[in-house]
Amino acid sequence: GGCVGDCDKTDIGFKLYGGYMFTPYLGAEIGYGAFGKAKIGVPVAGTSVNAELKSSGFSGFLTAQYPIENWAIFGKIGFAYLDNEVSVTVPGFGAANGSDSSTEFAWGFGATYMFNKNLGLRGEYENYDYDYRGESDSITMWSVSIQYKF
Repeated sequence: GGCVGDCDKTDIGFKLYGGYMFTPYLGAEIGYGAFGKAKIGVPVAGTSVNAELKSSGFSGFLTAQYPIENWAIFGKIGFAYLDNEVSVTVPGFGAANGSDSSTEFAWGFGATYMFNKNLGLRGEYENYDYDYRGESDSITMWSVSIQYKF
């Protein structure tokens, strides 16, 4: 998406996920993520209108991985149900809030390194589409996580 004025679309988010491998190559995972806030400042008539978008929600993916010794390279496709909250502040006039939720396509890829059969480190890139009242964009997330296999 384009930006008018000041844009800060970078923030810290978190996610929790769990999955199951049906075969060494194919599996599924579900997760919950909170993606932080995107902040936008738009100059209007000598003042600055500030907007914040906060997204969080649930995702479900089909995963495919290719193991090589202690490593596994993986890709995933699925859907995410995101709840998008927008708050707009106009100095001197107050604030307005709105929320919208939608289920949209999501995908990702990454690699896992297993230190032993239970504990590993996973790095990945994910892309979530979202739709807020007809405005579409995407949220991207780079993450590093600890993975525990039972």
